[in-house]
This record gives sequence, C-alpha cells and structure tokens, in this order.
Amino acid sequence: MEKPYRTIRELIDAAGGPIAVSRAIPSEHHVSDDAVRKWKQNGIPDRYWPVIIQLASSCVEEIFAGNEMIRADKGGSVVPRAGIADDVGRQGEAIGT
Repeated sequence: MEKPYRTIRELIDAAGGPIAVSRAIPSEHHVSDDAVRKWKQNGIPDRYWPVIIQLASSCVEEIFAGNEMIRADKGGSVVPRAGIADDVGRQGEAIGT
C-alpha cells in the first residue's frame, strides 16, 4: 500500500520549518518566515515548490495534492493537473534551484 501524501504543514515541518525554508530561498525571491507560515493555510506558491521538493524530499505530485487539500477545505476550485510538472521545472530554473 502506498503512503499517503503529506499535508503542507507536514512538508514545511519536514523541510526544517518556516525559518529553514525562508533561508533556503535565494535572496532575489526571498520570503519571510511569517509568509512561509501562512503557506500552511494558503498552500505553497508554485514558484517555491523546487525548494520544498529539495528540503523535504518531496515531489511535485505531493505538493500539488497538499495544495489541493487546502483549496478543497476552503471550498475553492481544483486546478487541472496537466502541465504542472513542466511549469514547476521552469520556475525552479528561474529561482536557481
């Protein structure tokens, strides 16, 4: 049986917490640790997925699923999956990860 995906909260914790995540983001795209804490309620912006993937030993599908759980809890719409991995790869290149 496959292990279920982790929540965004669990991913941020696995990445070392908000301070560690904030410090791992290159300075030109820096976010505060308070902003990272808000990701637990709002989801991880896709431009920062490569940092979480690296720090938390995660994958695109896991972060996508975590963000979808948050959107569903807020009554929001679900984003189509098609092309998400390609978009994240390009953004990872843009922030130097």
